[in-house]
Amino acid sequence: MFATPLQATACNPLKSSESKKLRRQIQNKFPTISEDQLAEIWPALSQVVLQKSKKYSIYSIEDRPVFLEVFQDGQMQLYPTLYTLQIAPQIMETVTIHPGLVGKLNEGAPLFLPGLVVKDVEPGKSWVKENFGTFDKGEVRVLVEDGGWAPVALASWSMSSSELEFQGLKGKGMDLLHCRGDHLWKEGHGRVPKEAPNSAVVAVDLFQRKIALAKEQEEMKRQQHAEEIRRQEQAKFVEDAPRLIKNKKKALRQISDLKEKVKSGTITPNPDQVQKLEREPILAQEIADIEMRLNLILNPTPSTEVPDTWEEVLEDEKEEPVTAQETETNTDQNDNIESSEDVSDTLPEAQEADEDKVSMDDLLKQCFCYALQQIQDTELPILISTFYAQHMIPKSSELKGGSDGIQIKQTKFKKIGNFLDEMSREDFIKMVTEKAGVQRITKVNRSHPDLVEFNVTHYLAQRDVEPDSEVTGLNKENRWTGQLPKKGTKFVNVSQKKVKGNKNITVVSNMENFGIRLDDTLKKELAKKFSVAVSFTDVPGEGMSIIVQGKYYQQLQQWVTERFQIPKKYVNVNAKKK
Repeated sequence: MFATPLQATACNPLKSSESKKLRRQIQNKFPTISEDQLAEIWPALSQVVLQKSKKYSIYSIEDRPVFLEVFQDGQMQLYPTLYTLQIAPQIMETVTIHPGLVGKLNEGAPLFLPGLVVKDVEPGKSWVKENFGTFDKGEVRVLVEDGGWAPVALASWSMSSSELEFQGLKGKGMDLLHCRGDHLWKEGHGRVPKEAPNSAVVAVDLFQRKIALAKEQEEMKRQQHAEEIRRQEQAKFVEDAPRLIKNKKKALRQISDLKEKVKSGTITPNPDQVQKLEREPILAQEIADIEMRLNLILNPTPSTEVPDTWEEVLEDEKEEPVTAQETETNTDQNDNIESSEDVSDTLPEAQEADEDKVSMDDLLKQCFCYALQQIQDTELPILISTFYAQHMIPKSSELKGGSDGIQIKQTKFKKIGNFLDEMSREDFIKMVTEKAGVQRITKVNRSHPDLVEFNVTHYLAQRDVEPDSEVTGLNKENRWTGQLPKKGTKFVNVSQKKVKGNKNITVVSNMENFGIRLDDTLKKELAKKFSVAVSFTDVPGEGMSIIVQGKYYQQLQQWVTERFQIPKKYVNVNAKKK
């Protein structure tokens, strides 16, 4: 383009407003240029001179052309000159050419494709993409000689990358815009630095930091917005909760009155009334859920994080800190065990205890794999909070080191969402995000090697379970005494039911016939163990029963056997959905 002398029709200094506009345009078009580089190219108080013709415009500072505008694709496009690229070579993509071509390019010849330096690529990969990236026809690149650093020319692709892939290295490849030695180059001082400027590396680093900072600020804004929405939702819930509880308790009273009429024989329930009676455990569970969430919002503790949504589960549990004195005492005891010959009988037990120690990260992963093996595809998709609360946490009590449950804050993940995101990246599961704070597991990769090789029997804790025979003489507080019920059924019934709203509940009935007191202490114990709300409800035909939301029949059977010393043969499990 500049093989012939410049033919400018006008040569005028830019106004102050035009200079500011040009400076903003440069920074927007070339964001990797640093302030220091721009100051070197465009010193303070320097006058910008515009040489203008029909085909191009040239911006010069201190008798040195620094930028040019060329008419392309129906509009003027801004590019740096070779003098600018010597100061800021990082602002444009480069193409490497064979040495010795500058003279021919200076004469106005196009760059033919054999003149490009092409490196070998691995089989199956695109040689164009690996060497030149992807590009459209007309995109401009900086030409650099092989073995050198200084730019020698600006040229535009005469075809797209897909066309080059098909055509191969033959024919014309690029059209020349500006070359070292042409008349635009001669407008400047004509010098070429021997070494690349260090400012290019610094500028790229600053640009990357700027991008990272922008992302952090955007993420912070997103989190603040999500936090504000969470606070608004919680405030609305606190406002609505009393009314919701009042209405549901009113409905429970109506059901209680209906039950009395049915028991007394005053009425025979019709199908609608039967359905109404079946809603009693659901309403009781919903009231317990509302009250628990309300308590978490109004009375948060340092170890408690209020859920963003009620589908999320409380992850933290209180844990008493270990004092320095206790740590020192434990250390002294361990030293005494190792040095004493009189405690040789206890050494195997200590070694066995050490072998049973499991890191919380390992326990979390084991509970995750165990839960994935147990969950059915028919239960998917499932909220991650439900999966954690109803499938992972109950499994922890069965594994070594899980007697106190999963302490998620003691893992490197800190939150269950972070852990499941990592498992999703490792292709154990697939998840979808419905909205901020609400994610569901949609698929389990049952062919994952780690999941296939996971054998839960290697991680099960040793438990002292009563043999499957009648136990007598146990007279502990709130334990079975060994005497079978004289009236009614002689079994504790654990049943899973599907109730209205497509919800699953697990009902444990006939506990009182075995002398078990259903009091608040037992309710809190069970709620803490399974991290769900628990209620005691008078179920028609079954008496006062324990209602647990979700599928817990297997865990509750084990709990009844171990907690109350009731042999398995007296625990009847019915997992059929109703």
